[in-house]
Amino acid sequence: MGVVSLVVLTFGVGLVIIGVSLNVSVRYIAKKWIELDEGCTAFTEAELVNTVCRSSEFSDDNTVAYHGVYTYVSQDGVRVQVENENGYGTSEDVPGPRVTIRYNPEKPAEFILPEEHASNVTVAPTLKKAGVITLALGIPLTIAGVVLLLVM
Repeated sequence: MGVVSLVVLTFGVGLVIIGVSLNVSVRYIAKKWIELDEGCTAFTEAELVNTVCRSSEFSDDNTVAYHGVYTYVSQDGVRVQVENENGYGTSEDVPGPRVTIRYNPEKPAEFILPEEHASNVTVAPTLKKAGVITLALGIPLTIAGVVLLLVM
């Protein structure tokens, strides 16, 4: 029975860690998107001038994402060239060659693509719900694992 309690405890703690991670991530991302949404009030046309391939490694998993590099002229007449923070699975998925963007007139290098913003806004509540469900499952399992260990 000791093995069962350790498995239950380990699984519960794992779910709690995942749940907390999801909730913290969603909070950070939502805050960032709200700030961008409030600051990016000017619209303009941007041109895709390059696509940059970035790879990131998490554990043993390598992920490749393609980021668009856009150029546009701000309201002040300044030519801005900036790389999109959001990446895509293939270079063909990167929006372009011309896109309408929203940028921050006070910080012209801050911009969002309206279609990305719309999809990110809809994903955040789903991730938050997944985090809450994971916590709701993980906390009782963790408690049950501790109780089983103490009873043994």
